[in-house]
Amino acid sequence: MINTNAATRRSFFAKAGTALALPLAAGAATADPGAPEGASDPVKAIRRLQQALAREINDATGREAQLFTAGKLPAELVGVTRLLPADFGEHDAIEVGADGRSARATVHCAVETQVPIAAEGTLIEMARAQGEGFVRAKACKVLDMACVCTGGTWKIKALAMREA
Repeated sequence: MINTNAATRRSFFAKAGTALALPLAAGAATADPGAPEGASDPVKAIRRLQQALAREINDATGREAQLFTAGKLPAELVGVTRLLPADFGEHDAIEVGADGRSARATVHCAVETQVPIAAEGTLIEMARAQGEGFVRAKACKVLDMACVCTGGTWKIKALAMREA
């Protein structure tokens, strides 16, 4: 016996796939082929930059400084061991400047920090010898970023973290 529902589903998905692909192909055709990567859709490029920052911090690869125009990690991120941006929500925003080469981004995220205990003493020294001696904290923060596109690459020009 032939399952006619399966054939109907296959034809539906084939037609739906074609219908969805046409607007994407039309959009790709209208993109400026001479524009640097990220220039055609700066919002997506900045969102990828935010995700790359979180990935670099969470993986502790030490390459996160490459994401900044200054070439170094800003003081706001010293001690941050995990950065978990939430799915882009209603309170988050990316505003691209009229020039298309600058933007401001605000994203809510969870931040985990680990900073050494500043006090001195025998107990602190013992804790450090055992791999402890840190103050660990978790908090919800708002990450404010100023971004610029230079040479076709979006980078973070300034970054600030504030309480959510």
